[in-house]
Amino acid sequence: IKAILFDADGVLTNSPKMFSQILVEEYGVTVNRAMPFFAGPFQKCLIGQADLKTEIQPYMKDWGISQDIDEFVRYWLDSENCPDQSMASLIQQLRQQGTQCYVATNQEKYRADYMRSEMNFAEQFDGVYASADLGARKPDKIFFTNLLESLQLKPEEVLFTDDTQKNVTVAEVLGIQSHFFTNHDNFKEFLEEKGVFVDERR
Repeated sequence: IKAILFDADGVLTNSPKMFSQILVEEYGVTVNRAMPFFAGPFQKCLIGQADLKTEIQPYMKDWGISQDIDEFVRYWLDSENCPDQSMASLIQQLRQQGTQCYVATNQEKYRADYMRSEMNFAEQFDGVYASADLGARKPDKIFFTNLLESLQLKPEEVLFTDDTQKNVTVAEVLGIQSHFFTNHDNFKEFLEEKGVFVDERR
């Protein structure tokens, strides 16, 4: 294994609430009123075919949100800034032991950039690959093939972990060694069993 690909939400980050919940609780926007955006234009934002700030403004008007667009998006991004410190420590150790670590995540461009800068992923990882950059989102095979091509690595040289089973299944079909993520301890044990990681802190 030369590189490990990490999903973000549910693996590297643990937000207590999704922003759709915050829309309901703090802005009074019901799920039924919010879903047309998330199921519609937001999906294009995730693959880099639309701009989040452009697409969401008409919906904000419909939702009765008069907040400045930049402030609104910033609040959204800040609300999901909840990195898992135990995973951050593990990744630091993996990189020190010579394993390249990359983020492989479904994100539109603003959150991808936020992860790189505000969440410090640009320094903590060897690279951040977002669906908006790759032009496809997991579980689309193109997401993985484009990523592998960029890394110039063979599928069998890569390990992928994600907390969504269908993403793991597609990666396995492509020949990528894959792991269904449940928690930090379970993943660390998996890496030790595979001989990818040695816990030098014990």
